[in-house]
Order: sequence, then structure tokens, then C-alpha cells
Amino acid sequence: MRLLLFFDLPTLTKIDKKKYNSFRRFLIKNGFVMIQFSVYVKLCYTENYTEESAKKLEKYCPKTEGKIRYLKLTENQYQSIRLVRGKLTPQELIQNTKKIVTI
Repeated sequence: MRLLLFFDLPTLTKIDKKKYNSFRRFLIKNGFVMIQFSVYVKLCYTENYTEESAKKLEKYCPKTEGKIRYLKLTENQYQSIRLVRGKLTPQELIQNTKKIVTI
């Protein structure tokens, strides 16, 4: 499974920028990979881990104006994403799970 995260946070004031940067560091530290500006994805190997990651994300969301959404996707749904322009990031190439064998 994957958690696909979309967010739009204000960065007008120093406090807003600090909250934004703190949230972004939290995402990276917790296994999220940026696939586009303000769009991150996390690979989760089990449903329980997906739920645990979602709860942690909800708990850590900054108290600010702005929008934060996430979507749970199965691996097949995520693999159906098509890149129209640009290149895959190195992290996306590493996290291609078609080679993962589940028991």
C-alpha cells in the first residue's frame, strides 16, 4: 500500500515557513518521498503500518491555515500512475515494488 499525501501550506510569514519546513522534515524523516512539490508518497508494507502512519501524520499536522490530504492506494493503483512529462526521481525508481515478493 501507499499513502499519497497532498498539502498546501502558507509560507507568507516566518512562523508559517518554520511550520512548513518542520512538517516537510517530519515527512522525510518518516519515510515520505517527494514526487512533486507538495505531493509526497510513502510505501507501507501492511495495512496496520498504513493505519499507524496515517494516524502519526494526522497527529503531527501543523496547526495552521492550509490544506493537507492523504489517500490510501493499493500498489496496483499506484503503479497505474502515468508520468506525462518529466522524469522519475531516483527515490521513485528505488521504491518500485514490482520486484517485492510478499509471503
